[in-house]
Amino acid sequence: MSREYRVGHTFPLICPHCEKPALATIASEAAGGGVEEPPYLLELARCSVCNEPFLTVDVDYAQGWDGPDVLWPEQLRPLSHHVPQSLRREHEEARQCFKAKAYTATAVMVRRTLEGVCSEQGVAGANGRPKPLVKMLEQLKNEGRIHGRLLEWAQEL
Repeated sequence: MSREYRVGHTFPLICPHCEKPALATIASEAAGGGVEEPPYLLELARCSVCNEPFLTVDVDYAQGWDGPDVLWPEQLRPLSHHVPQSLRREHEEARQCFKAKAYTATAVMVRRTLEGVCSEQGVAGANGRPKPLVKMLEQLKNEGRIHGRLLEWAQEL
């Protein structure tokens, strides 16, 4: 593990408690992993605005440290590091839109994420013409690559 300890350092974030832009001060750290799991660093920090504590984890998946994810208080579950970066960006933007209560924009970003999943799975239109999303998802379901529930949810969106 090549990451230096940062107790006493601050970093910017949106606080998981008060949801305001703030600086977090790292109060304590503990490192682990490295044999059967990737190295990770747990950090206990405190928000500069509301003074509430929270716990983060930063993981090194052999491509460098990802940046801390809030473990507590419980947030939305982070995506697997196996998800391609382009899909991670679309998904994160959908989450940000939802958090901002921009629900139409959320639906658009979820659709783009689903289209990206289909593209990653090699399901797209022919001759440069896009196939309707519902048809792409139906193809993935029929091929047994997604559960039918995802298709139902997508149709509702």
